Amino acid sequence: MLNSTINLDSCDLQFHLKKELATRRYLIVLDDLWEEDGNNLERLKEMLQHGRKGSRIIVTTRNRSVVQQLRTGFLALEPAECWELMKQRAFGPDDDHSGLEEIGKQIAGKCGGLPLVANALGQVMSELRTVGAWEDIRDTKVDLGLREGHQKETLERLMLSYHHMKLEFKMCFIYLATFPKGFVMDNNHLIQQWNALGYINSRHDGQRCINYLLGMSFLRIPGSALVGSSPLHFKAPPELVMHDLVHDLASTIFADEFIDLDATRSTSWNKARYYRHAQLTNFKNDPKVFKYIPGKLRSLHLRDLGGMKLPKKAFSRCKYIRVLDLSGHSMNGQLAPSIMVLPSSINKLKLIRYLSPHQTMLFGPIRRLQPK
Repeated sequence: MLNSTINLDSCDLQFHLKKELATRRYLIVLDDLWEEDGNNLERLKEMLQHGRKGSRIIVTTRNRSVVQQLRTGFLALEPAECWELMKQRAFGPDDDHSGLEEIGKQIAGKCGGLPLVANALGQVMSELRTVGAWEDIRDTKVDLGLREGHQKETLERLMLSYHHMKLEFKMCFIYLATFPKGFVMDNNHLIQQWNALGYINSRHDGQRCINYLLGMSFLRIPGSALVGSSPLHFKAPPELVMHDLVHDLASTIFADEFIDLDATRSTSWNKARYYRHAQLTNFKNDPKVFKYIPGKLRSLHLRDLGGMKLPKKAFSRCKYIRVLDLSGHSMNGQLAPSIMVLPSSINKLKLIRYLSPHQTMLFGPIRRLQPK
């Protein structure tokens, strides 16, 4: 049933589900549910009402309308439970809690019952174990200026942990918005891009940053649980992903510097903005898009351009680019071509430090690339 539309009215489907579940005690997890149609949700509930005593269904959602349609309570953590989660990150087994415990409990009340927020704040607090620093976290008010909606409060709670995270890692974090949601990031390429942009000075710094973001649950290892299970690694894990909410936070913070242009959506360059980073997606038949690339870009990411031949002057305006990411030039399950001929304007990129894929065939020499 993967990659297909399921008809909830199908008698055949209902029969088979009943047959499979009737003799089992099961745990079903419906993760990130977005269906708002009450009738569809009722039919889904009816289909899953079979099974032995003790069976359970867990629903996770970021949409309060789903909670209302399911007519169930929003099962957020109590402040005391948030504090227990935060303590696991904030303190070691032999640390002195005196003077901090009461402030920590007050900070836990700002988590909104969300484990992701509690975990992120706990990691930040572990680096700032003074009464003054914790009081500052407790007293900080965040307003992102967002419209009222189901994500506004969550993003502003997450923003509190970003506001107090290590300054040296803030740019590394928000740069992750340049990757699409659900994108599996290669840690080597990520560290090289951070280094090329001047956000870090060494591979060791990059590994420290990744471990820090893993500790906050702002990054996680593919296939691992969202919160609380990402171990700290001396060596960064080979692949990394972001949760959608964390990606939304990075995108919100990065909005004035990053533009995501997709030919399938009605987006365009806003000349009034000073973009430093751009992503071009699905421009298979529109090479003219390169004419409007802002001249101050520091990174350019090309994704799903199919077999489009890049114009000769594609990079003629991009003299400040340090990162040129072509690794997503062909997506939809296919890798970037092993040999790709780049236009002569590539030599305009005097400051380039990172080019992916590394096996690209070039016209003319390019110096100062980061070593693999």
